[in-house]
Amino acid sequence: MTKKQIEVGKKWVEETLKKIAIENGLSLDILIWGVSKEGFNKGIASLVYFIGDNRYTKKFTENDLSDLAEAPDIRKKLEKRLRGLKKSKKS
Repeated sequence: MTKKQIEVGKKWVEETLKKIAIENGLSLDILIWGVSKEGFNKGIASLVYFIGDNRYTKKFTENDLSDLAEAPDIRKKLEKRLRGLKKSKKS
């Protein structure tokens, strides 16, 4: 797992989330990546995004993010999670 692979995975997640928002007629704003409290030193990245005035967070393992480019099964799994973009826990 390299930093570049993780960045490519993050880009895929952002693009997929934006595509899903458009498909659902939603306005998606401000995508911010960070490390969740639980993820510090555990390889978990968190993505914060807004739909309207509501803030949502999704968490991803760095392993999943780094494997996205070469693992269709992981892309499918993550896309299914992203399709529930409004079901995420608000923070």
